[in-house]
Amino acid sequence: MNQLLFAPLDDLTMFVVTYLIHSTLWILLMVIARRWWRFASGDARVLMWKSALVVPVVTSVTVTLLEVPHYNLKFQLPELARRSAAQPPASRTELRLASHLRPSDGADALDAEATKLDAEATKLDAEAAKIDAEAARREQLLTGNSREFLPVDQNTMGNFSNAVPDQSEYAPIGAVGLILFTLTSLVAGVFGTFRIGVQLWRLRALRRRSIPLDDDSIVNIFNTLSRACGLQHSIVVAQSSEIRSPLTAGIFRPFVLVPSDLMERLSREDYRALFAHELAHVVRRDAIWQLIGQAVCHCFFFQPLNFVVRRRLEVDSEFVADADAARLLGDRWAIAACLAHVGEWLTTSSGRQLSPQLLATGMASFRSTLGQRVETLLDSKQQWTRASSWTRVGLVLLLVAMMTVTTLLAPRADVKADSLTSTSPPNEDESMNRPLATFALLTGLTLPAVAQDETQNKRPPVSNRAVDVLPDAAMRFNGMLVGRLVKKDVEKGTFVINVDAVPRVWRNSKAESPNSLIGKNISVDGVSGKWLDALLLVKEGETLECEARHDAGSGLTFPGELLRKVAPFQPEDYPVLPEVFRGFNGAVSGKIVTKSTELMEVIIEVDRVLDVWKGNTAKKPESIVGKRVMLGGFWQRKDAYHGLKTGQHIEVGMKHIGRQSNHLTVTEFVRKAKR
Repeated sequence: MNQLLFAPLDDLTMFVVTYLIHSTLWILLMVIARRWWRFASGDARVLMWKSALVVPVVTSVTVTLLEVPHYNLKFQLPELARRSAAQPPASRTELRLASHLRPSDGADALDAEATKLDAEATKLDAEAAKIDAEAARREQLLTGNSREFLPVDQNTMGNFSNAVPDQSEYAPIGAVGLILFTLTSLVAGVFGTFRIGVQLWRLRALRRRSIPLDDDSIVNIFNTLSRACGLQHSIVVAQSSEIRSPLTAGIFRPFVLVPSDLMERLSREDYRALFAHELAHVVRRDAIWQLIGQAVCHCFFFQPLNFVVRRRLEVDSEFVADADAARLLGDRWAIAACLAHVGEWLTTSSGRQLSPQLLATGMASFRSTLGQRVETLLDSKQQWTRASSWTRVGLVLLLVAMMTVTTLLAPRADVKADSLTSTSPPNEDESMNRPLATFALLTGLTLPAVAQDETQNKRPPVSNRAVDVLPDAAMRFNGMLVGRLVKKDVEKGTFVINVDAVPRVWRNSKAESPNSLIGKNISVDGVSGKWLDALLLVKEGETLECEARHDAGSGLTFPGELLRKVAPFQPEDYPVLPEVFRGFNGAVSGKIVTKSTELMEVIIEVDRVLDVWKGNTAKKPESIVGKRVMLGGFWQRKDAYHGLKTGQHIEVGMKHIGRQSNHLTVTEFVRKAKR
């Protein structure tokens, strides 16, 4: 129950903390750039403030949800899904009974299962002790210690249940605070969304209650300026007694409102200036950015700098709208005069208590800046030429490059504090000195499967143990191998595998014929870090799957991505694509035969080719009907993948990317087949 309650909070907590880090860095960077670039145009300033609102959200979502490389500091957070401060850790037998039995099982079944599991636990304890001894021996050899090896004290390390870390190790003081902070952020986001919805409803109601302008001459001025701005759709202009200053609002259907009391105070030239300013807001879609700013401030209330950025964006948008209006009319004096008249009217009507519109922009939204805007318009040294298209494109590309660097290098939060799940494996020396409890823990995670399927998972060792020379056709290979373990040297981080299949070949592989490796004993070196633990648990004759590449010499190198023990090789588990099907790009339907949750792959038996798309190079797409294919590429469609079940019929859009690979990649959709 604890894990079900807190598991969704892990990703949310990581996202919230990562956003706080990224937003602070990015906003400070924009502030420094703004002060350093004092003569930046209004467009550049507005673009920088917009990026300060949007970029941290994008980078935080990217590093939280996507598998992107990261090359800098990670802040390790408590893994909330594994915390239980109120309950002690369950015993080994209780944990296994909970995973093996249903609530409906009777007491007799529980007793029988408990007896069976206790016997199994005894075997596991003995196996754990063996692994502890081998690990200690390896550490002794590496450190050059010639003293006689002393057996591990069974009272401290021999018992597997004692090797499982106590939950207090995973419950630092800040765990409860993190949970409360994350839940508060979630509630604030929901409340902020509700408040924005209320504001949109109020604007819609205000528009319905407004009165269209009945003076044709004023309407003609507005329509003429609208066409001059290049607006193709009609913009509603009306008057309202519920507002205190002119405003522009509307996300999909923009409209302009003028206070009813202000109508009689404005001259024809004032109307032209006012409409030019408001239409500049429409052209620049400032109402949408008002909505984005409000959403960011409400959802990420814990970042106070967002409120400063939103305020600066709104103020600078008014200066930019003044400049655009001046260029449209060719008369900046008219804009300045209109601002002065509107400011004078606001001073005389200051007693009016009318509710502000948070999602609207207007000519006099900020009374405190009216004087500064008038001075800017009257400044003869002010440049009114707009930045060239190349300058704007260059600035956008610079911001995109900075966003990419932020994604790769900015510090991020990570709830995977366990070294077993670290994306950057330690060096070999660090791995050798790791506490022996790590090996016992790994044994507990892997040996149950060995104990249950030992007779099925063990194949006869390869009779010929000599290492074969790497075939010339496999030179510069880069991909995945599956085969039986011939021999291994854990101290050196090397092993020899008798290749049964080459299921995947990466696109950067230069090998002419990767399948030339099948049936040969191939040496693989370069195993280090946590992968030494995985290699330690694989016995000779058992099947393993690993990534390998050829850099130089007569053997392959392990790049440090995947090495695991798998079920004995069966050809149907590694289907080979027909040659006339390679290069396929289209959609098929079929039944799910197997599903690998660890690698997020499925094997489907194709019953029909639904469509062939542009870019298909397969000579005979229908050759796959009745055959099995292995399908990957679900990392961007995790929700769809987790909803798939064995035996289910699905329709999927896929593409064969690697010409020599036997995998296909999901590219368009995954959905339940229509039968």
